[in-house]
Amino acid sequence: LSFTIENNTSVDYSLASFEFDVWRTFKKAPADITLSVASGSISTGLIETTGDFNQLGGDVTGDYDDHSIALTGLADSILDAGTSATFTFTVNDHQDTTNGAATYYDNFGIVGVAVPEPGSYALIAGLFGLALVMMRHRN
Repeated sequence: LSFTIENNTSVDYSLASFEFDVWRTFKKAPADITLSVASGSISTGLIETTGDFNQLGGDVTGDYDDHSIALTGLADSILDAGTSATFTFTVNDHQDTTNGAATYYDNFGIVGVAVPEPGSYALIAGLFGLALVMMRHRN
């Protein structure tokens, strides 16, 4: 599965994590996945290979396990304004897909926060300084 995210805003975003839900029907169901950045304005390459999925059996309509892969380990995880990044999510391990053994994934998402512009820091510092002057003037 490949997907591209685009930053169509005028501010940069720091990408924090890749979130998804996973549910395995049986122990031999496919479990190992790889997440990598294929291209874009952030660092490319392998992010993580994991198979740490615990939920087995149960009802497919139930709540899947939440799973998170940190993106903060990338050398550059800032998605600049007006740029994009393409991710690849691969299921590596096809252990046993007979007898109903399956792994389900859903609710893929990227979590990130806006990076404040330097002018924002100056505004905060100015407001703090003004508050100090007003407090001293009051006393």
